[in-house]
Amino acid sequence: MSVEPTLVASFSHYFIYFLSIKAHHPLHEQLLRMAKISLLNSLKIVTAKRPALVSPIARRRDMLIAKLNEQVAYAQAQQGGSVFAPTRLRTVKD
Repeated sequence: MSVEPTLVASFSHYFIYFLSIKAHHPLHEQLLRMAKISLLNSLKIVTAKRPALVSPIARRRDMLIAKLNEQVAYAQAQQGGSVFAPTRLRTVKD
């Protein structure tokens, strides 16, 4: 594929050309930079919507239901002879 990187218009074309050249090729770094810029320019920034406030009773009910579903999955895994490892969500602030 003989395409000049300055003439390629979209990220997919950059990426296909990037895959076709060797890592030690002189255009490799330039093409990678162009692909990243193209990808960043194609992103759409929108405002985040805050979730509606849920009453404390409903929040506790949802937590209880989630824990009960986890226990059911654990029991089914034990009955089937497999190992159950629940997925934990952890938020970390820097």
